[in-house]
Amino acid sequence: MPATDSRDHLDKAVAIVVGATTAADGEAAALLGALGLPSAVLVTVLPGRTIPAAALPFVTAGAAGLATAMVLALLCILPRLGGILPGSWIHWATCDPDQITPDASTGPTQDTVQGLARIALRKHQLLRAAVLTAIAAVIALALATATAGAL
Repeated sequence: MPATDSRDHLDKAVAIVVGATTAADGEAAALLGALGLPSAVLVTVLPGRTIPAAALPFVTAGAAGLATAMVLALLCILPRLGGILPGSWIHWATCDPDQITPDASTGPTQDTVQGLARIALRKHQLLRAAVLTAIAAVIALALATATAGAL
């Protein structure tokens, strides 16, 4: 395979992985926004209320689930700054100005693609865990409401 074909494949791979990373960040941000509403309701409605004993485990599980899902979503969008690879913006931040152009002209390497793919995979794993936790929290809160009547 000629070097230009290899370079084109690496450039396309980087674009695909960056797209997946961007999508995960956007979905995590949307999930955080969506989780804000039930969290605000809990913070507003629960203080000063007596929760029936039958509903208390569900309310507790729901509140803990919402908090956990929010933390997982925040971890998803937490910037990854380790693993400085040549050709990355993090590497360029540590270079002298005259080192940037030669480094940038080499383009992405297989290590760059693999590093970015690992970041994207981890983000999607965290996002999946956050969504599943949020689903469990909403179910627990629905059970609390059904058990206790309207809070």
